[in-house]
Amino acid sequence: MKLVFCLPCLLLGWGAGGAALAPVESGDVAVVIYNSELPESKAVAEHYARQRRVPSGQVLGLALPVGEVMTRAQFRTQLQEPLFDWLVERRLFSLSQTQADSGSSPAPAKVVHSRIRYAVLCYGVPLKIQRDDTLIEAGASQLRAELRRNEAAVDSELVWLPRLREEVMLAGLMTNVFYGTTNASLLHPTNGVLLVGRLDGPSADIARGLVDKALEAERDGLWGRAYVDARGIKEGNLKIGDDLMHGAAQFCSAEFGFSWQTTVVGDPLYRPWHLTLAARQRDLEQRRSPLAAWAHAMRADQQLSRGAPLGEIVEQLQQVPLTPQSPVLAEKLGDLLRLQGNLIIAMKSYEKALTLHPSGQQKVRLFLALAGLQAASGLDRSAIRTLQQFLVACPDYGNLLDVQERLHGLAVKVGDKELAEKCAGEIQRLKGAAPLQGNPSKE
Repeated sequence: MKLVFCLPCLLLGWGAGGAALAPVESGDVAVVIYNSELPESKAVAEHYARQRRVPSGQVLGLALPVGEVMTRAQFRTQLQEPLFDWLVERRLFSLSQTQADSGSSPAPAKVVHSRIRYAVLCYGVPLKIQRDDTLIEAGASQLRAELRRNEAAVDSELVWLPRLREEVMLAGLMTNVFYGTTNASLLHPTNGVLLVGRLDGPSADIARGLVDKALEAERDGLWGRAYVDARGIKEGNLKIGDDLMHGAAQFCSAEFGFSWQTTVVGDPLYRPWHLTLAARQRDLEQRRSPLAAWAHAMRADQQLSRGAPLGEIVEQLQQVPLTPQSPVLAEKLGDLLRLQGNLIIAMKSYEKALTLHPSGQQKVRLFLALAGLQAASGLDRSAIRTLQQFLVACPDYGNLLDVQERLHGLAVKVGDKELAEKCAGEIQRLKGAAPLQGNPSKE
């Protein structure tokens, strides 16, 4: 069975305008499952339970296969049924009484009360359930040929654990009746849904790190840049998808609560946006954290997305005491000044940002943006110096050919024959060399 669960509306916090944020939930609403055959799996589970304050009685070790794959029989007898029985025994699940009407079979027991909503699978719990061709199910032969299969993801099969006492066909698809819901209370075991997360990775240390990084994001906020790869398609069937990419870019630029966990559920208790943006900003400033710069930058993005006057946004950012000290805010100010058409001051802001120890990727953006503005303003020799500085500062940039071609064009324009010849030689060399794979500079 293949069951796709999508929860973007639930994990997304609408903190931008002071509207309701995703609620913070305690560890009481989760159970943690690990593979008792792997000490590393138990260590991850105990670390998570300790950090999230999950009661010790809600941590379960099961003897599972060591590896990513398990058979359907192993899944049923070693994970699915023991977990269900344990939840009932611990009174984390309460079942309805099964009573039969005269002449009819007893109704299957249903979960009528649950003290938990989440199950967290830890490093070492298998990922996949193998196809079982010996399993014969009534009605499976009526399915389309490509749907007559019963392999599945372990996590997806555990989502419908509350329905275990019902007759559920394993072959084919299961309709997700909750797709698109924004009412978090509906996603509950009493409605047949157990929300399943996973703390996993190539190693146990990486899985443990997911917990620590989530806690760090909750303490300091989740900050950074999102890159959206759109193609600029103007017509044809692919334009719809490209427009969606542009829409995603606009969303990311101003939404407070956005992360990879809005679509991929790892730690279900992860809530990096339990504070509003204003509250987060105050907290970071009180702790004198440099991350406060990101909060100011996001505030500017929010105002811009809502149509606030550009001059007003620029003036506010100029008045922030952190702006002259932060490469993040100096760059943001330069971007806003460029939108305003104030290119001279924008260039000064980019130059200032370059002196404030920017990150590797930010340095790339600043050098190239500055050189572009200088060239557009007729400051060709300044643009040449900037690009030459860039080549020294960022020798591993992934598109040196483009930089050399820009530099060659400027050299020809100002009549610098020696530089033009040097650039021409570099262009020839780069065209004959294998292309670099991406840009190794890191944010």
